[in-house]
Amino acid sequence: MDVFAESGIQFNVIPPDRTEEVLQLLAENFFPDEPIFRSLGVTRNKFMDYWIIDAISGGSCVMATDSSGKMIGVRLTEVVEKNSYFKKAIDKSMMAFLPILGKIAKFMGKPTLHKVCVVF
Repeated sequence: MDVFAESGIQFNVIPPDRTEEVLQLLAENFFPDEPIFRSLGVTRNKFMDYWIIDAISGGSCVMATDSSGKMIGVRLTEVVEKNSYFKKAIDKSMMAFLPILGKIAKFMGKPTLHKVCVVF
């Protein structure tokens, strides 16, 4: 038996009906302390939720739950075609555009974006 099983921790693919729980977990436990988003003043928004929901719907994201079934961690991933030029271009432009959005939000005095951890 491994250390996770001994501790009652299980790993499973995130089912779509637990998406809101993932969004809440990230908003409370990841976004506030993630260095890039924190320094830019980026917070949760519909745009970032879209990226997370899309990743979860792909069926490759994993959650860790304790013995009571409470979600205690997630790993977000997205499977894309190796030669998908469009997807790569969108991902690169997204990463280049986020700092600009953060600066706009800071200038306006209101953070308007969500933070997300997506592994590509």
